[in-house]
Amino acid sequence: MLQTIPSLFQKKQLEAFLVTYPANITYLTGFTGLSPDEEECIVILSVEKPPALVFPRLYQEEVQQLKKSLSLHPATGRSSLFDEVVVLIKKSSWTRIGFEAEHLSVARHQWLQKKLSGIQLVPESGLIEDVRVIKTEEEIRFLEKAQRITVKTYETIQKTLHAGQTEQEIAFRMQQLLYEYGAEGSSFDPIVAGGPHSAVPHHKTGNRKIASGDIVLLDFGARYKGYCADITRTFMLGNPTDRFLKIQQLVERAYETSLATIQLGKTGKEVYQSAWRVFEKNGVALQFLHGLGHGVGVQIHERPYLKATVVETLKEGMVLTVEPGLYFPGWGGVRYENVVVVEGTGARVVGV
Repeated sequence: MLQTIPSLFQKKQLEAFLVTYPANITYLTGFTGLSPDEEECIVILSVEKPPALVFPRLYQEEVQQLKKSLSLHPATGRSSLFDEVVVLIKKSSWTRIGFEAEHLSVARHQWLQKKLSGIQLVPESGLIEDVRVIKTEEEIRFLEKAQRITVKTYETIQKTLHAGQTEQEIAFRMQQLLYEYGAEGSSFDPIVAGGPHSAVPHHKTGNRKIASGDIVLLDFGARYKGYCADITRTFMLGNPTDRFLKIQQLVERAYETSLATIQLGKTGKEVYQSAWRVFEKNGVALQFLHGLGHGVGVQIHERPYLKATVVETLKEGMVLTVEPGLYFPGWGGVRYENVVVVEGTGARVVGV
């Protein structure tokens, strides 16, 4: 990954580039120990020098695995990371340095500009994300493995789930199984929604007990080698009612229609609309409350997106979810979700 970026920012007449977003640092270096919510490391990419990793001494052991591909520069702590960055920049002859516009705060930018007078700091949007959106063969293997672990976990849970269990008990067991089957952990907090809770697309798993006749919606995923899986399955505990089967069939029809629509060059909007039209023809489009899908990778939500407003076109190597759903307050909801790889012939479902 690290070798592909300098040529991109060189075209923009940049001599170096600061990477501060944790997900992008994980993507570039393979270092998965970072908190997604804190500024714990910084990568400096340049054309003529090896990539540099500035890190707090807290990680001095973990980063040794990276010393073959990165020059390592310890800082005394998180608060002094940018002080070390300034030292390294002043030792260089750089005059134009790019930074991640969406991820560096205004206050930090102003502080850097004062410390680096005479050096132009240039905001750039999506430079790393533009590379991340197309997965390598290795990334796809990791994603497929994460998805297989997730599907295996679901199959086990469905066989053992019974009335009287709480949503939290089921979620806890799901996480146990993910570890047992080879995951590093969960890619997000599992959603277990029973009965009317299934009408809330992102229900917060609680203490409600599952009863016979309940709709049960499970949305979860494994994390493997830093890469995220994501599936949703919905079933009725006991004999399904006619209403449930009708809604389930509509959701599955929208899912199959979406898969058939995914082709190179199609926009996220076009794929979304293919599912929406299935629901519209059956008078339930207003019960479709969210986008149709999102990319997965080192983050559980990343580009590309399948939404009504997205004009980004699909390209070979993109990996994303397809997850139509219908939600009826007071009754419940049905969602079905898998991860697909965009290939020359269309969408290939992975892990099932």
